Amino acid sequence: MADTCARTSRRGRGPRDRGQERGLTRHAGPHWHMTGTARMGSGALSVVDPGLAVQGVGNLFVVDASVMPTIPRANTHATTIAIAERAAELLPWRSRDSRQWVPAAPRT
Repeated sequence: MADTCARTSRRGRGPRDRGQERGLTRHAGPHWHMTGTARMGSGALSVVDPGLAVQGVGNLFVVDASVMPTIPRANTHATTIAIAERAAELLPWRSRDSRQWVPAAPRT
């Protein structure tokens, strides 16, 4: 962060710039738009399978921004809604007697 502030500062490294640098360092952050905290996949390190089910836990699904592999350029809200809409299509079609996904019926 310090070199970024130094490169972008036009006034040099005076006392005021050090204060700005401290302010940036203290207040810069993700602003609670966390993504990618629940890895999706079929490998041993994955937390969530491609059907949004938590591996090793029955009937628990993750339907939020934590399954996004990268942070989208836009606000995460719209992408989270898209994940939720996809989950709404998948979850009602889950077979109650097995761990297999039943194909969704085509929409008419």
